[in-house]
Amino acid sequence: MAAVDRAIGGNFGASIDYAQPVKNYTQKGRRNGGGDHRYEPPRDPFITKNSIYGAPDLEHASTAYVERTTGMRHFVGRMRRLCYAFSRRIEAHRAAWGLAVAHCNFCHVVRTLRVTPAMQAGITDHVWGIEEFYDTIMTTEPVEAPTLKPLAHRMPSTTARELPGGRGFLLVVPTNGAPSAPIPPTTPVAPAQAGQLGLFDPRRSRREQLEVLLRLSAIQVEMVRLADALAGRGAGSSGMPRGARHSAS
Repeated sequence: MAAVDRAIGGNFGASIDYAQPVKNYTQKGRRNGGGDHRYEPPRDPFITKNSIYGAPDLEHASTAYVERTTGMRHFVGRMRRLCYAFSRRIEAHRAAWGLAVAHCNFCHVVRTLRVTPAMQAGITDHVWGIEEFYDTIMTTEPVEAPTLKPLAHRMPSTTARELPGGRGFLLVVPTNGAPSAPIPPTTPVAPAQAGQLGLFDPRRSRREQLEVLLRLSAIQVEMVRLADALAGRGAGSSGMPRGARHSAS
C-alpha cells in the first residue's frame, strides 16, 4: 500500500482527492475454523476507508469503479482471476490488453454515449466492424510509444494555504459580510414547578407513579360500587326487584 501511495503522490501530486478502501481479511482459512476467506460475506469492519491525499468523499470511495465485471475484465480474459486465462509473458499480456482497449474504443458502443469512444472523441464517424478493425491493425506500421508528459499539480482557484508535507491545501471558505460577534452562553433556567404533576411526569419517581396508579384504581373501584348502589336504590323504589325490572324492559 505504501508503494501505491508514493506512486500516486509522485504522479498526480498531493493536491488530488485520493482515498483508499481496504478490505480486512485475516489469516484464517476454511479449514482452520472461523471461515475467513476471500468470499466471506461482508462484516463490520470488513472495509475501512482512509483519506490519503486531499479531502475525498469517503462515501464514494469504492473499488467497484475499477473492478466492474462488465468492464475490461469482461473483455480481457487475462485480467480475470481464478482461471487459466492468465498471461505467461509480460509482452503477451501488454499485446492482449492493447488489442482489447483498441477494440473497445473503435468497435464497442457505450450504452450511455450511444456511440463508440472514438466517435465521441471525433477520431472516426462510424462504428468499426471486425473486418475493418483487423485490416487496420494488420496494415498499420508500429509507432513509438508516446512521450510521457509531467502532470501539472492542480492548484486551487480560490484563496488557500498549502499544508505542510505536501498534503494538499486548506481552502478559505468565504463568508457573507463581516463575521458576527460570538454569542455569549446563556444560563439555563430551571422550569417552573407546577402545583400538580402529571402521572408520567419525568420529575416523578417510579415509586410515586405506582402510588398514583394504585390511588386511581381505588377511586375507580369506589365509583363502580357507588354506581351499583344508586342503581339498586332506583330498582327498590319502583316496587320490583332489579332483575325483574331488567327482564320486563
